[in-house]
Amino acid sequence: GAGGTLEGRYSLPQRVSTLRALHLTSAGEMAEGNGVVLFSPEPVLTNTQMKLSKISAEAIKSILPESAKAWTVRGTADADLELEGPWNAISMKGVARTNGAELESDACSVQQLNLTAPFTWANSTLRAENVRIRGKTLAVKNRAVQFAAEELQLDGGLESQPGKPLRTNGKLRLLRGRYATPDGSKMGENFNLAGHLDMT
Repeated sequence: GAGGTLEGRYSLPQRVSTLRALHLTSAGEMAEGNGVVLFSPEPVLTNTQMKLSKISAEAIKSILPESAKAWTVRGTADADLELEGPWNAISMKGVARTNGAELESDACSVQQLNLTAPFTWANSTLRAENVRIRGKTLAVKNRAVQFAAEELQLDGGLESQPGKPLRTNGKLRLLRGRYATPDGSKMGENFNLAGHLDMT
């Protein structure tokens, strides 16, 4: 079930609510936070911090670009957030993390996905820098070639703005890779690939 506690105070003349401690739990997910809410007349958050634990990794897809929403993500995510601004246009910055998640799309799949992503979200724009991704058992689905790698390493960043293509850049390494054509005429194994990823 779900439950929670809230500690704080409300100043009626100033229309300010100060949250000393917020604690919510639901189905193993947990949120803790504190901060200040101004009612003037719509709620405005200031100096507000939230810590999210064991949140379904699918939940983070709501702020990802459309191209990423077709992915299936299994596992949980944690995040430390700082929130500011009016309720209908909140800006946030923080760090999101996954540990041991699974990612799958029509094009590829990755197991044991570990992600650390410092990010900012403001004006419907997502920016993430110094993103660190580590994964195991990468498999690429392609009719022309069967490709897999035992380990994936990606260090870089991304930017997503409304009406614009997703921009990503970073250093990519694939370790202990192998490939084969469907008819078996071309094969390779135990090779490493390294390069720079820059996509828009």
